[in-house]
Amino acid sequence: MWRIREDLFAELGYRDYIGALQRYWVEHPREVELLPMSSFDRLPVRRAPLPESLDVLKRLKSFGPTVIPSDGDVVFQPRKVEHAGLSRAVDGHVLIYIHKEEPFKTSSGARRALRRCGRQAAHPVGGQANLGERVTTVFPHQGTYADDPEVVRAFPPVDVTIEHIGDLLDYDLPRLLRASRVPA
Repeated sequence: MWRIREDLFAELGYRDYIGALQRYWVEHPREVELLPMSSFDRLPVRRAPLPESLDVLKRLKSFGPTVIPSDGDVVFQPRKVEHAGLSRAVDGHVLIYIHKEEPFKTSSGARRALRRCGRQAAHPVGGQANLGERVTTVFPHQGTYADDPEVVRAFPPVDVTIEHIGDLLDYDLPRLLRASRVPA
């Protein structure tokens, strides 16, 4: 099963859990133990994806409008974001794409993405994005691909690297805004 999931990831560039299950089913049609997976909506989802992430979102939200760009599949990712409490933490302002960096490659794409949430960010702070306007990029050095040099090299340099998302709880936010290297 894991081989199929990884093969699909290499082929598609994102995790396709339903596609992996279907492909496994085609290869192993007598594996009746697979049938309960059709009730994926009952699968458990972690409450908070990263320690202190909800506290960080609360702090950022007190500073200004907060939008979460996320990537994943169309079925599981919205469910994970909702069940983790992330959507509620940012008043539902969540953008989910197959690859979250895609709409942020141009300033017009970034503005369209933010308008989807009814937001006009005066100074975006977020992941590795190239908005073509004043922006501060923050890379929390944690997560599935944080130590993959090929993945990290694929994105523009960031303004601030932190070890854990929780480090933003103690970060001087005005200093964070001044860290931007992208001209207005």
